[in-house]
Amino acid sequence: MKSALFGFLAMACLLSACSKNDNGGDPPPAPEKEWLLDHMLREEDSVKFIYNTDGTVKQFDRYSTAGGWDDSTRLEYAGGKISKFLLLNYDGSIRTDRAFAYSGEQLIRIDYYNFVSGTEVEITDHDSLVYSEGRLTECHRINGTFRNSFSRYTWETGDLVKEEIFSVINDQPVPDAEITYTYNDKPGPAQSIKGNFIFLFSQGDYTLLSAHALVKAETTYVPAEEPSLRRTVEHTYNAEALLSKTITTEEDLTAGETTVETIRYVFVEKE
Repeated sequence: MKSALFGFLAMACLLSACSKNDNGGDPPPAPEKEWLLDHMLREEDSVKFIYNTDGTVKQFDRYSTAGGWDDSTRLEYAGGKISKFLLLNYDGSIRTDRAFAYSGEQLIRIDYYNFVSGTEVEITDHDSLVYSEGRLTECHRINGTFRNSFSRYTWETGDLVKEEIFSVINDQPVPDAEITYTYNDKPGPAQSIKGNFIFLFSQGDYTLLSAHALVKAETTYVPAEEPSLRRTVEHTYNAEALLSKTITTEEDLTAGETTVETIRYVFVEKE
């Protein structure tokens, strides 16, 4: 009898423990929200982004708010990387706008396609990217078959902090300018979309490969010792810590001219 009673009590305790584990305690954490950049809005134009199910960009559409032009570009992928920007023409045809080549995970070449006749499109220019110890160190710009300029890059803690620009004359580098870059400790536009899309979309802004948001760029032309151009960027973030607005001020310190551009970023929750 004692043995049977003990067994009954043990079973009751076990069932009670299971019941408490099933119905009590802390609830499982809610899944973290995933946000997608839906629109970039400027005063005179906007860009709408369309995504694949994995959150990579499938297509982007550009609109002129003042009228006059709209265009749409589809992305082609190879090995999980963006390989082409395909421009959709008004007549329904598609042509290559830019193509991207990789070595492993590193982007090594960007081809630019342009019309060479009324109907024929060819590669007219390309950028050749050079790496050292896994870090981008140079970009060589080739127009046709001639290398006419290149940039040399210096990085610190994941951010591009200096760019030295050279012309190439008689196959010899001639210093043109030096640009220094400063960042905050927050994510910038490049972190708003998976992968390196924003950099490829921007067409040549290598600061978008940095880990943080650019706040200042100063350009000094050789042989001057003081900067001639200054770009400052103010960033605003929303309650979800997402970038919501940038205000970019461009100053020509020599001519005394200033321009200001505001871009608004609209995010939607991924379904």
